[in-house]
Amino acid sequence: MYPDYSRTSTARVPGRNGGCLVVEAKGQQDHRLPFVLAVPLDLSAEDFSQSLRDNVPGVPAEFELCRVSSTREVVPLADQCPLDIRNRRELNRSNSYLRPKRAPSQSPAGIGRPARGAIKRAPSHSPAGFGRPARGAIKRAPSHSPAGFGRPARGAIKRAPSHSPAGFGRPARGAIKRAPSQSPAGFGRPARGAIKVSLDQLILRFQLENIDTERPLTVAVRRQNVLKSAFSVLSRSYFEWQREPRMEFLNEMADDYGGPRREFQRLLMMAIQGTLWVFEGRSNELFFTYDLRALEQQKFFKVGKLTAWSVAHGGPGPRSISRSVYLLMCHHSAPLSDLDVGVLLDEDKGGKLQQLKACRTEEDLQRLKVSCGDWVSDCGVPSFYTSTLQEMPQVIERVVANYCFHRVASMVQQYTAGLNSCGRFFDLVSANWQQFLPIFCSTGGKLTRQTFRGLFLTDWSPEGSNARGEEEETIFQYDDWLIKVEEGEVDATFEDLLVFVTGAGHPPALGFPRKCEVHFFDQEPGTRRLPYASTCALFLYLPRGVREEEDFADMMSTSLVGSLGFGKV
Repeated sequence: MYPDYSRTSTARVPGRNGGCLVVEAKGQQDHRLPFVLAVPLDLSAEDFSQSLRDNVPGVPAEFELCRVSSTREVVPLADQCPLDIRNRRELNRSNSYLRPKRAPSQSPAGIGRPARGAIKRAPSHSPAGFGRPARGAIKRAPSHSPAGFGRPARGAIKRAPSHSPAGFGRPARGAIKRAPSQSPAGFGRPARGAIKVSLDQLILRFQLENIDTERPLTVAVRRQNVLKSAFSVLSRSYFEWQREPRMEFLNEMADDYGGPRREFQRLLMMAIQGTLWVFEGRSNELFFTYDLRALEQQKFFKVGKLTAWSVAHGGPGPRSISRSVYLLMCHHSAPLSDLDVGVLLDEDKGGKLQQLKACRTEEDLQRLKVSCGDWVSDCGVPSFYTSTLQEMPQVIERVVANYCFHRVASMVQQYTAGLNSCGRFFDLVSANWQQFLPIFCSTGGKLTRQTFRGLFLTDWSPEGSNARGEEEETIFQYDDWLIKVEEGEVDATFEDLLVFVTGAGHPPALGFPRKCEVHFFDQEPGTRRLPYASTCALFLYLPRGVREEEDFADMMSTSLVGSLGFGKV
């Protein structure tokens, strides 16, 4: 962003991102990808301005937010805080512009007529260095020009334009130098020391550029066969992955305001891993299956497309692909010598691999070249016959790489092509593989009681009321039950409870649209209502006045196990 009339686009806000305003900033002369910033809606005008100064490169100290009117005039916005900008729709279809608060005569680009009494500057003194110098003006060598135009004078110091924060002159002492690959949007491989863009910002920008919230796509879902429902909608002529999906579960009472979609996306990722047989291995370290029939049926492509569809609309990814496979898939090296690929090998080949790993002496190596030489050569390592003892770690890594990646390269390629069929999504993943790693791989982190409690607010009755006292009785039992969940004393997990309340097994990458809430209800005389939830509103409803530990635990267990779908207990 340059200190002239720079542009900041704030007109497009994702429909499901209720808690923040997304700002996409780009200087007029800056050809890098734009900078993406998500700011809370409840910021004041002063805090919003300060956030832009702190996070967007090149923003002047004093500026005003403007828009372009229908007559192409630049007009200051009446509202300067995020919530009013979004709600009042003052921008309409215009972008928002940052205009420095300067007198016209001091305009950096020299635009407009100077005010009366303003000091006139010769064109040769212009910061951009354009135009012919006035008579008597001091001539400056082109190499000294802040913009660096023209051929440098003999002996002049050459300055790289990329070193300037705004592209002008030498950077101030202590300024951060950014190479072109350090684009604020985080695409491409970042240079050493580059600031990484967060996962939520990457997904938000992808949504801004691709997702269509104006034409929802209705998806009929049969809970007993979610995968078939997904394949069915993919085959429809009207299917467009950009359209925001609205799920309708068969024979279940629910309008999709977020909950049914999260439920569908979670069930879809589970079905892809468990019933389609395109992956094999342990649940937290899956490998691609070598299946030529599945390759011919385009199953890997469909799975990639469904994965990108889920993540693009705020859902989960597989969260279970082997980290080594993921790194190789994203064109990075991966440690393979200790990778357990036993699930991919039969007993004979598994035994041979263990013999390679146990090789310690020259005698062992010569014996292995006789007994395992042909097999190692078939794995793509014919140089094994001339390898030395010191080269054995590389030999083992190549054998392992053959089974976990190179042998299934066609399957991996088809899967990434499916990902790329949704707005070149895999290109984004590959360029930002570290941020997307928790979407595709297991990071081993499980929800804790503290993390789970941090997702919720409690809707209390007024202090001192009878209802408040009964609510405190219930919350005491609720907290005690959560401790038992953490200690493994009850047959439930925090993930199970999160599914019950939200439909999602883990907090989404973009977070929930709002805080989850605990609400209360009164038990009617002669009845025993169980705890229930609204996955769209993100509400958990608990009965007031539960005083017995066993009674509360029994009700929670019955609700979690007996929940058969939306509107069914």
